[in-house]
Parts: sequence; structure tokens; C-alpha cells
Amino acid sequence: MRVLYMLSIILSFIASACTKTQRQDIYETTYNDKKFRIQSCIRKTYNSNYLYYRFILDNSKPFDVNSLDYQHGLPYTHDVFNGAPSKYFDTTISYCVIENPEQLYEQNSAYLHSQDYPEAEKNEIKKFIKEEIYKNLKTERKRFLLYLDPQKYSLKEFEDISNVLNLHIKEINELIFSCKPFQVSRGNYDGWQFCGLVYGNEDDFCEVYSKSKEDFFKVFPDGRIAHYNELSAPGKNWLSGQDFIYSKIKMPGKIIQLKTYSKDDLAHYQNKKGESITSNFKTEQGPSEEPNK
Repeated sequence: MRVLYMLSIILSFIASACTKTQRQDIYETTYNDKKFRIQSCIRKTYNSNYLYYRFILDNSKPFDVNSLDYQHGLPYTHDVFNGAPSKYFDTTISYCVIENPEQLYEQNSAYLHSQDYPEAEKNEIKKFIKEEIYKNLKTERKRFLLYLDPQKYSLKEFEDISNVLNLHIKEINELIFSCKPFQVSRGNYDGWQFCGLVYGNEDDFCEVYSKSKEDFFKVFPDGRIAHYNELSAPGKNWLSGQDFIYSKIKMPGKIIQLKTYSKDDLAHYQNKKGESITSNFKTEQGPSEEPNK
């Protein structure tokens, strides 16, 4: 056991020694005599590089934007934050548009002329590239919110950070989150749109409807619905496949779209107040699914 313990310490030390973060200031302005800046941060490990952005206002704790934050979309209903302070910037829908798809196709497939691929494989790759380009002629930018933890940030800090971002959000969105030249594989932060801040943790505004301790649905503020149930590890809640319902609330109307579950199946899931999920949300059969008998 002592050998294993020492080995784990050595491996941890090696891993930390091989992890370095490069930081570079890419934006700077002032607000009420305080400096506000954004850093581009690349965390380098022995086998990967990870890019994120750090937002820093003097006398406030910094906060990071990482590649998963686009999942925190706009609220599906305006009362979901229960009166918690929130600040919206520009929430207007905008798009990434490909102006000249044929020219882009030629640019993305040009490398095939100098590569020794079989002709059939070249044709398959070209077909894939063309399909991806024409699928993405006009794509909506990913509008997202960030949450600031009240345990870490005072209300004054939240207001100062919100105000400086609101003043400069157009520049920030274009600098960091703008539509990049199209590639078959979209890069992180490509075509995002930072739309606001909420004073609270995302979990504070989630609704949970349980059938049992191990089986429940979680409704996120942006209308995502995740189903958790106990799988292979006792006592652990795992995110299951979305086999029962569709994973997004349909608006307007607060509608849950059904897959293999019926309304009666869902009715067994209740929140802490004893309210069924079917009392607080409407249900309808989802697209391309046979109605439950």
C-alpha cells in the first residue's frame, strides 16, 4: 500500500509539472477608474492544449469562459430566475453566413490534389466537405449566459462586471466569439454570442422532478431537460440517454415533447412541492415518433 501511495504522489507531481498555462492580455479598458482586461489562456499538458478566456476587473475575482459555457443558453421563460439580479446585453439573434460556398469548397478540398488518396476515397471526402459547407450556409450564433456565484462575488462586484461588459460587449463578442472562417470541424468559441450575466448558480434555478431518489428529470434555466437514473454504480446518479422525452422544452407553451414515454409515465415525477411535471408543463407527441398506446 505504501508503494502505491508513493507512486500516486510521484505521478501527481509529474502531471502537475507537465501542466503549464500561458496567459496573454488581448483586451483592456477602464471602468470607474478600474482596469478591466481579458486574457487568452492556454493550459498545456503533456498531451493536449486547452484554450479558455479569463475576465479580470480590478478588485474583483476573475471569472473564466470555457468551451462548455455555450450550453448555458437564454432562459426558456423570463421568470425562471425568480427575481435574482440579471443583466442582459445584446440578445438579438445573429448568424454566421457563408457568402461563397463553392470557393470555400475549393479551398477546403485543395489539399486532396497533392495527397495520394484512392480516387474513391477522394470523392467521399469531397462529398463530405460539400455537404458540411451547404449544411452551414447560415447558422445561428450560440447565445449564452454566465452565472456568478453569490458566495464568491458581492452584488456590487456583479453590478460592476455587468456594467463594464454591457458597455463593451460588441467589441468583446467580435474579438473572442465572432464567426471564424469556416472549417469542416468548427473550432471552440466559433460563432458564440455572450448575452448576459446572472447573479446565482445555475443549479439554483433548476427544477427537479423525481420519481425516486435514483430516477429524476432536471429542467435547466435554458429549457434543457436531462434524465438521470441509477445505472451500474449503486448510489450514483448517471445522465441517461434521452430515450423517453426530447431534451429541450418547446416554447411558447412550456411543452415537453414525448418519445417513448406517455403523459401518464411522466405524471409520476414530482417536485419538492408535490407538483407533477405534467401539471407545470404541457405534453405533446414529438416529431417522427409513434404515439404511445
